[in-house]
Amino acid sequence: MCNVTDSASKIATARTGSALPWISVVTPVFNGCQHIAEAIESVLSQEYPLIEYIIVDGGSTDGTMEIIRSYQERADFKHKIARVICEPDNGMYDALAKGFALSTGEIYCYLNFDGFFLSGALQSVGRYFADNDAVKLVYHEDIVQVDGWRFPNATQPDGVDTSLLLDGHILFQDGVFWRKSLYDSCGGIRRDLRLAGDYDLWLRMSAHARFVKRPGHVSCFRVRDGQLSTQMELYHAEVKQSRADFISSASFIERTIWKMKKLLRSSTIRSRRIDRLCFPMDTASFPPPRVQVPVGRSVVPRSPIDGGYLDRFLFSLPDTRFGDRRINDVYLDTRHGIAVVGPAIDSGELSALYRKYYSNPPINVLSPEGKSPYRKYNAIRGLDRFLLRFPVERFTNEVNEDHGLRELFSILESSGVNINSPLRFLDVGCFEADLMEAISKQKPWKLVGVEPNEIAISIARSKGHTVWEGSAERCVECLPQSAKFEVIHLGQSIEHVDNPVAVLNVLGKLLSPGGVIVLSTPNLDSREIDWFGPTWAHWHAPYHRYIFSLRGLKVLAERAGFLPIHQATFSNGYWTAMSLVQNNLGLGGSVSHAVTFDPYILSMARRIDALKRIIWNRLGRGDYCYVSMRAKNAQATIPHEEE
Repeated sequence: MCNVTDSASKIATARTGSALPWISVVTPVFNGCQHIAEAIESVLSQEYPLIEYIIVDGGSTDGTMEIIRSYQERADFKHKIARVICEPDNGMYDALAKGFALSTGEIYCYLNFDGFFLSGALQSVGRYFADNDAVKLVYHEDIVQVDGWRFPNATQPDGVDTSLLLDGHILFQDGVFWRKSLYDSCGGIRRDLRLAGDYDLWLRMSAHARFVKRPGHVSCFRVRDGQLSTQMELYHAEVKQSRADFISSASFIERTIWKMKKLLRSSTIRSRRIDRLCFPMDTASFPPPRVQVPVGRSVVPRSPIDGGYLDRFLFSLPDTRFGDRRINDVYLDTRHGIAVVGPAIDSGELSALYRKYYSNPPINVLSPEGKSPYRKYNAIRGLDRFLLRFPVERFTNEVNEDHGLRELFSILESSGVNINSPLRFLDVGCFEADLMEAISKQKPWKLVGVEPNEIAISIARSKGHTVWEGSAERCVECLPQSAKFEVIHLGQSIEHVDNPVAVLNVLGKLLSPGGVIVLSTPNLDSREIDWFGPTWAHWHAPYHRYIFSLRGLKVLAERAGFLPIHQATFSNGYWTAMSLVQNNLGLGGSVSHAVTFDPYILSMARRIDALKRIIWNRLGRGDYCYVSMRAKNAQATIPHEEE
């Protein structure tokens, strides 16, 4: 038998009169050496200051306790584990009962050894309880990890109550947090149950408090061999027994109310707004293809606007453009309307990938081997499905036609810029200078480019253009000190940089008085995301770090000290063709921007493109956005159309 180790006295002496509540986290474990480290680290790495962490080990013999002790001894986690109990128990819920009996926090929760909290989870929960004294229990939706892939779990309804629980509804335990007073009032967790102790606890708690659903995700559940949750027959037997025990102690009035709620729920058709960014777990793709899990994945990326943790997970994907099998996760900054891809890849490694693929992309589609997540994902509904029956592609141009120059001119004219004057123009991320080449044939502009890819620079210079080597972040350093520009253009570039606010701040130093910055970037509001979901071509991880909505671009501009002048959305049939092919492949395959598409795909892409031009581009739902901005309080001194 292992000794009980106790750091609670050290924690108790550190308690202050903070308005934030102490959160007691209990982790039960038995022979969990494969995953216990990630669970522990996800708790101890939380920035929330008031955590009481208790680990209850059932007498592991596989090295689990050695891992736990290593965390107790780590200098950065010293004394952060309040108690460790190691002794035989009668199952997981007996272990949890021991842990909660020793807990002294105001808020309780438990994290199994094969799960983990997301970064910022306990900060979010603790602040919520501090701001909502009347709330006794909160629950969240959940993430499921399968062979390295992560999926959002089934959607949780609002207002889970006793009636719904009696119907067998399941809450995701790692996302449930409750007050100690509620736990005590219902008698705590039952030690005699083996599989459905959490269900039994929620059921009894529901008779004492209203359950509140919080948006977003705070935790992840790992699917693995040998889990208790795979013993569903025994689980349902315990649920049945728990339900019978609960009902037998209820009054006639209570039972009548629960039955009426059930009848009302089953007879009422509720119109629920479809969440366009909800992509539920694709069980048809199990097991998903093998992927590589990158270092640093456990750290959730932060908002590019305010540095806050992201509160919602969308889906995971490998590189669907060039076929790299490292997995990436897409989160949503709901406060600002920006999707963020993580983990961030090393800049040197990313540069090497650009050199390898962008100038010499694969020309063949890479088909998936075996199952492929989100293959043939189709959310085209209603009016769109009806309109796509009509052969409107005959009224559109070829899908490979580049409209970038026309779109740029349109945005500048809408921003009040005289495009026929000799503007000084900087193209940031100019790649092989195709846009500069097109401009030089039509306008008397003084053109300069900046590009980090040496191969692309060589090609651009061979065309006779002035291109400096450097990244967007280092434009000021790589350009001549006196360089100033009336127009700075970032075409499909801002989504690639690590810190878009800092980049705009740097570029602002290169603007002449009254100059404008124009950027284009994939559009998180795109109608095609509604249709193709995770197989939309513009996700493009890990190269695209951010996908901005129009709202997100406005917030970005304002955060960097700029005033948005004009914004619009556009689409290009070629990118639609890429999305169509990717949709047929799923996320297990890849299609680059150099693939030649078959006639059917081209025809359907033109049809969709026509529909977007007629309807969705005009409503801000095109595939990519353009926005122009000027420094706040700056007067427009560059030539205007009326001049």
